[in-house]
Amino acid sequence: MLAWLLAQQQVEPVSDTLVQYGAVGVLALVGLGAATVMWRRISQINDQERARADRLETELLALNKLISSELSGHLVRATEAMREVTDMLRHRDRDRGGR
Repeated sequence: MLAWLLAQQQVEPVSDTLVQYGAVGVLALVGLGAATVMWRRISQINDQERARADRLETELLALNKLISSELSGHLVRATEAMREVTDMLRHRDRDRGGR
């Protein structure tokens, strides 16, 4: 059996085998390198988007705090003013209709 294996090795030159596997190996390394570069790029983009989302969340919280603390009084006064205007128009229309 060992003699048969040695005979098979001698039929196929070693340089052809190395060239054949070398080309596949080079392609595998290129593919692995491309996958590594793409993974790093996706990870970097993911980190940037996460930082952006955190920054925007902080800005949103600040705006919500501003609305609840400073603008809520203005909104209440504006609502009361609109209610008064609506009541005045309703009374005016009622007074016109009664004549």
